[in-house]
Amino acid sequence: MQKISTVTFLIALALILAGCGTSRKIHTGASGINPALAEPASEEAIKKAEALYGDCNEIPFNTLSAKVKINYTDANGSQPEVNAFLRVKKDSAIWISVTASFLNIEGMRILITRDSIIMLNRLEKTIESHPVDFVSEWTAIPFTFDELRNIIAGRLIFCNNQIKAVNQTGNFLQVISESPRMLSTSYFKMPEGLLARQNIRTAAPGNELTADLLYEDYEKGSEMRFSTLRSISIPEKEIHITLSFKQLEFNNELSLPFSRPGGYTIK
Repeated sequence: MQKISTVTFLIALALILAGCGTSRKIHTGASGINPALAEPASEEAIKKAEALYGDCNEIPFNTLSAKVKINYTDANGSQPEVNAFLRVKKDSAIWISVTASFLNIEGMRILITRDSIIMLNRLEKTIESHPVDFVSEWTAIPFTFDELRNIIAGRLIFCNNQIKAVNQTGNFLQVISESPRMLSTSYFKMPEGLLARQNIRTAAPGNELTADLLYEDYEKGSEMRFSTLRSISIPEKEIHITLSFKQLEFNNELSLPFSRPGGYTIK
């Protein structure tokens, strides 16, 4: 009898611990959103959506550091998984140190500022310097420093567009906004008001593209409202990226070490 009681207790304890582990994350269910079910929102919901949309450029930290697991796939297939150590000063710089998981040595260091991107390739011993719109050439979507920072921070991108409509679909508020060459559809999980998904459609002459961004696994109880699991897809470029964040630290003093070693080839 004592043995049965002990086993029962251990099973119950395991279930409780499992429950505690899963409750630390808020899942938005972003991948299951069905836009076809959207209906016009109430006046109260519209005001809430406008407030959420209006806060899109409010970054709730001055600095951020994290470890990020990155999986990347493009037209050439799936690339080896890498880990990145990330440091962000929200108004000025993004610093990234990339380590291949199977090598466990730094392969690349990247410094992004408001006007430039510098890439130090330690494996090939090369240094590349580009204007910040280099990312736009690669993705064909007009990213600026602010957009790159907002993606890392888990905020909306291109959110200065005019709101065209606000709808509701299930537990989500849908906000449709547009500019002359871009249409954005954003979804916020209610009642928490968490960004769950954003779909971007660009309409550059002769080059229409879409980007789909999903935000999952928010830290429960965190004031930062930070999504620790992201998915970014650009179907026309066959690009798919997943970002998994951990070891998050906010508002600490950060250094961004970046020296240019001698003997490297400048590309």
